[in-house]
Amino acid sequence: MTRDRQDKDIDALLAAALRGDAPEWPDELSAELGVERILYHGIAGLIVEPRLNLRDWPKAVMGRVREQAIAQAMWEMRHKPLLAELLLAFSDTGLTALLLKGSALAYDLYDEPAARARGDSDVLVALGDLPAARRVLGSFGFARGADQLPADDLALQEIWSLAGEGGLQHHIDLHWQLLNAPRRGRDRGRYFAIPFARTE
Repeated sequence: MTRDRQDKDIDALLAAALRGDAPEWPDELSAELGVERILYHGIAGLIVEPRLNLRDWPKAVMGRVREQAIAQAMWEMRHKPLLAELLLAFSDTGLTALLLKGSALAYDLYDEPAARARGDSDVLVALGDLPAARRVLGSFGFARGADQLPADDLALQEIWSLAGEGGLQHHIDLHWQLLNAPRRGRDRGRYFAIPFARTE
């Protein structure tokens, strides 16, 4: 069986599991590749949920996936309070910040945010608020990567990193445009962030 065929078979099995079908793990499927695909899709936190009834899956799969799910949960326990404090500091400074992508989905759609695996939190601010947003991040101990470009037409976002307790890394992907594509010609400036005003 080719690697591509195995990947497709495992993905189909994972999709059935997430639907709640509780499929059996076929003997011919590699446990190692199964773990690899689960981590690739970032669904370790979902696969270990008791409601899916996957307790008969190979221990070689569920043991490693459970370890990853625990690691995600430990990271989430520290990341969520930090992110909440950061967003409050933005607000106190008069900045309007919008949470995007993975973290926005995690806190809005998931019963357990840790089940939505992610490596950073994406935050959108208006271009004019960029200097103030940088100062807030710096006050929390975040540092911008040394290889980051200045805020010009080629730089659409910045990665800010903080080494937290226990060596856990926290990354903020600071955006001032919605799209990760350089502005050219008549589209120049078209996709700048214009956040909605806060409502009480």
